[in-house]
Amino acid sequence: MKLHIKVIPSSSKDTIAGWLGDTLIVKVKAPSEKDKANKAVIKLMQNILELPKSLV
Repeated sequence: MKLHIKVIPSSSKDTIAGWLGDTLIVKVKAPSEKDKANKAVIKLMQNILELPKSLV
């Protein structure tokens, strides 16, 4: 299954902000440099979905 995600880096907190059409909006505190925001999204989704990293 594919999930379209729009990441908003450098936010005040790590959270799922909601849907924009078929795209999930995710806000993370991490900056967009050096893949930090992407790693923060993976960690957030792991915690919310209770899945191992390999499935996220």
